[in-house]
Amino acid sequence: MTDFQVKKGDPVFLSGSAFERGCQQAKISEFSINEVKEVINRRLQELKKIIWRKDVQGLIGDLKKFHLASDPKIMEEIKGIGIGFGINEDDLFLYLNSSLLTDYSTLSTITEGCTAFAVTDGKGKVFLGKNRDYRSDHISIQKVFLHSDPEWGKRKLLCIGSLGSPGNFSSGMNSEGLVVADTASRVKYYGVGCHRYFLMTRLLVNCSNVQEALQVITSTKNAGGGNLVLADSHGYIATVELAHKSVSIDLIDQGWLARTNHFISELLNKETLDLPQFISMLENSKARLKTVRRLLDNSKGEWTFEKIAKILLFRGNSGEAALCREEGELGSQTISGIVYDPKKKHMWFAAGSPMLPYWQQYSFG
Repeated sequence: MTDFQVKKGDPVFLSGSAFERGCQQAKISEFSINEVKEVINRRLQELKKIIWRKDVQGLIGDLKKFHLASDPKIMEEIKGIGIGFGINEDDLFLYLNSSLLTDYSTLSTITEGCTAFAVTDGKGKVFLGKNRDYRSDHISIQKVFLHSDPEWGKRKLLCIGSLGSPGNFSSGMNSEGLVVADTASRVKYYGVGCHRYFLMTRLLVNCSNVQEALQVITSTKNAGGGNLVLADSHGYIATVELAHKSVSIDLIDQGWLARTNHFISELLNKETLDLPQFISMLENSKARLKTVRRLLDNSKGEWTFEKIAKILLFRGNSGEAALCREEGELGSQTISGIVYDPKKKHMWFAAGSPMLPYWQQYSFG
């Protein structure tokens, strides 16, 4: 029994090749086409401040070449999305890499925050929770997508994302119970490599458990920036800090792991970007990490969806930072909360800003 209102949710079904699934986004959301275009155009307008720079042009060109070679299916999905919504393919790729480019150029004063954590009791109970802290214009275009592709066999992907973006754009789970979520983290150095948005989709398509995913991550050349939190149906959980030249991994099968928006490992903590204009964001990230650690420590006993959801809904108090963040706070706000149970292969999703305790439950059935 739960204190929350939980109803069955119906995901957006996308089925077929990568290109076909991309095209289908616009077909199943024809009333949102103009809204998606407006969201993308607003972000592209921000990039006009830096896109003229030779280093930025060089980086985006090299990133496209890299992904055409290493992630052709993602690029096909992007192409399909572009055709479906009537958006230039190059503009769409630029938009999808906008967070990396603005971090690289230290342009943006808005942080795409997020708080994510995973818990496991060593006896079969395992959950992953994430608050998606993002721009308010994504509230109405974020969806729960259920992807299937003949090339994957029976494997399917249940993902939280936004219309106009491919695959696992925020968090997701495959039908074997591998869960992957990300949080943003500005770093001092970026380079040509896989953007974490595209990496998350690669993991769900190709891996069935955390160990397989970690092998893919360590063998992948990463662009840098961001954290990943992973869980699987076997009870393993992990966090990965993604730098361009190295990664830092924590892997356990009992306890909990959490990340906000900075690196904390001994290997990479000095990689976090700490310029004066980002100090308030960094301090907020540290405060939220302290909050979520206390709440996880205090949640003794058997883990349940309800316990995870209550942590995600924490609004703060006089002495602690909120995990469910209000509109206008450092330019980013919580637009949804997600809880995954990789053992039972369920996902719960609550949308809105601030997030409300009304949840929808999704599965692969």
